[in-house]
Amino acid sequence: MANTPVSNLINQAARLVVDKNMIRWDKAFWVDAYNAAIRAVLAVRPDALTKTEEVICDAGTTQKIPANARYVIDVLTNVGGGAVSGPLSLKMFNDYRPEWRQSSESDSVSTWLYDERNKETFFVYPGVKAGVKIEAVFAYEPTDITQADYEADVLGQLNPMYDNAIIEWLVYRAFSEDSEITANNAKAQTAINTFRLLLGDKTNGDNANYARNQEENNQMR
Repeated sequence: MANTPVSNLINQAARLVVDKNMIRWDKAFWVDAYNAAIRAVLAVRPDALTKTEEVICDAGTTQKIPANARYVIDVLTNVGGGAVSGPLSLKMFNDYRPEWRQSSESDSVSTWLYDERNKETFFVYPGVKAGVKIEAVFAYEPTDITQADYEADVLGQLNPMYDNAIIEWLVYRAFSEDSEITANNAKAQTAINTFRLLLGDKTNGDNANYARNQEENNQMR
């Protein structure tokens, strides 16, 4: 399914606030609000904007994320080889196998680790030779849209599953501009609560699926 045009989402929000001709809130407002909405979604769901990329490893265990990425989400597989397990707990691995960082001559990666305090790098084990290729998933920063993008019906960057949450954020942003009006303040609160509920349900659903998959994997071992 193709992503939804940015203009469709903004137009739906404009209709919901009864301003489809964009008189009270102009296009410049809606474009800024849309960019804020995407960042609001990513603050709750950082995995909502990801790319799978091939990484050419440096020698050893420490690897850098791509220049335009935010951090690593998952390491999937050795290119042309086996899957990569993980992530493992960095602290546990340091305690259990303190010499692990010294390895550097493997032709493939077995597992991976990361440090929450330094998201610009991640670690592989065993350490590999320079040039070993792996596939990994990275979280990315969104690209802000412009009014020209709106006019050109440019597609949004996020999966359509986030469309309703984006629309609710747009409605919230519009009504919060008139929050001194009691009715609009209440509408803004309803919209932001719906936004949180939609993303919360998505997160809870993903967590349940993850737990179910982990249980199935454990039963297979």
